[in-house]
Amino acid sequence: MEAPLIDRRYRITGRLGAGTMGVVHRAEDVFLERTVAIKLIDAPNARDAETVERFLKEARALARVKHPNVAEVYGFGPHAGSWYFAMEYVAGENVESMTVDFATAIGVARALAGGLDAVHEQGLVHRDVKPSNVVIEQATGRPVLIDFGLARRKSASSPRLSLVAGTPMYMAPE
Repeated sequence: MEAPLIDRRYRITGRLGAGTMGVVHRAEDVFLERTVAIKLIDAPNARDAETVERFLKEARALARVKHPNVAEVYGFGPHAGSWYFAMEYVAGENVESMTVDFATAIGVARALAGGLDAVHEQGLVHRDVKPSNVVIEQATGRPVLIDFGLARRKSASSPRLSLVAGTPMYMAPE
C-alpha cells in the first residue's frame, strides 16, 4: 500500500531528520515528478494558534525569498490536524559532516552571505546559521541554507526576537 498523499500531491518516501518544530521527510511531488522536502509540524505546535500564525507568516515571507543559496519554499498548508511546508530538497551533505579547506569555507561563507541578505530583505532573521544547516549540493557544489525553524521576523519592538534561540556555539555574542 502506498503512503497517503499530503495535500493530494506529496508522497513521503523517507525521513530526513527532526527539528524544533517537527519532522522533515523526503517526499515525491507526484504531479511534477520531483523530490521535495516536507516539514510536518508536531502535534503540540500544531495546536498552538500563535505558533501556527507565526509559522504561516514565516512561510509567506520565505516563499518570497528567491536566492540560489536559500532553500525554496513550494507550498504550505494543513494536513491531518497539523501543518506542513513543502520545500526544495537539496541532495548533498551538510557542512558539519564535511572537511573543507579554507578557500572552500570562504566561498561557502560568501554564498551564504548573499542568501542571508535576501532573507533579511524579507524581514526575517534565521537565528540558527551553523554548519549542520548548510547543505552542499552534490551535483553542483552550491551551498544552500536550510532549516528556518527558529527564524523570526525582524522587529525593533519584538520581545520574542530578544529571547535566546539557536545553537549557543554559533550564536553572536551580543
